[in-house]
Amino acid sequence: MGAKVISLKTGRSYLYNHPNQMSQDEHRYGKSFLNDHYTMLFPKRTKSGSNISNTLGGILDLAEVAVKQDGINGLLIDPWNKIEHEMGRGETENNYISRQLDLVMEFGEMFGVFIVIVAHPTKPGGVTKAGNPTRISLYSISGSANWYNKPDVGIVLHRDKFKADEEGNVLRIENGPTQIHTDKMRFEEIGYEGSVDMYYDWYRAGRFVNEESDLDERNHKKSKIKDEMAIEYEEKFERRLESGIDQTIPFEMDIPVPPEEDDVPF
Repeated sequence: MGAKVISLKTGRSYLYNHPNQMSQDEHRYGKSFLNDHYTMLFPKRTKSGSNISNTLGGILDLAEVAVKQDGINGLLIDPWNKIEHEMGRGETENNYISRQLDLVMEFGEMFGVFIVIVAHPTKPGGVTKAGNPTRISLYSISGSANWYNKPDVGIVLHRDKFKADEEGNVLRIENGPTQIHTDKMRFEEIGYEGSVDMYYDWYRAGRFVNEESDLDERNHKKSKIKDEMAIEYEEKFERRLESGIDQTIPFEMDIPVPPEEDDVPF
């Protein structure tokens, strides 16, 4: 998680020999940003490995400590299905979800914390002619209507991986748009319902851009770049093997500074 945040902040990749590789100075800057702005919460574990506080109540207890000690004003729970859920005897799933979401909203109001929950659908609703799953809605999450009724804002992500040409042949989409749908917006001063297409930018370490034309051509050549890197790694391994160096011993190497680029945001 931390490495991903640093990559997204700097717009650089950790991957060795990547054409947009992170420098040592950029890594130090990203790490400093991470330490200043993020607090990682990990539920406690017993020696047997069981999660003794990996319930929503346990997570909120840890978050309360983080509010008081670190002054956090945002909480991301990701993903919902990894939480250990404790339903009451005879309690339906809908009532349980309603009760849990009430706890989340009460916590946010009490401590002034903006809370985001990442939840996955139970299963796709169907399949299009091109082989893509049909777009889900907030009702597709386990717990049904409560995921729509309870939150102030509800956002759904969807991306098609295939398309059909004029002759009906199914083709894979190399870099199709990720559709971001705002399906629920309770307060008009915050925003409004609608959708926008964003494009994944591999070159910029996984950032998204809102125009396909904004993507660098190198983004579309990532497969070739990865193949070249794999060949280089294999050749380097063979040379080290021939030299008698123990491959099990990790070796350090400096991260080369990538070319200067004016459009790298800081």
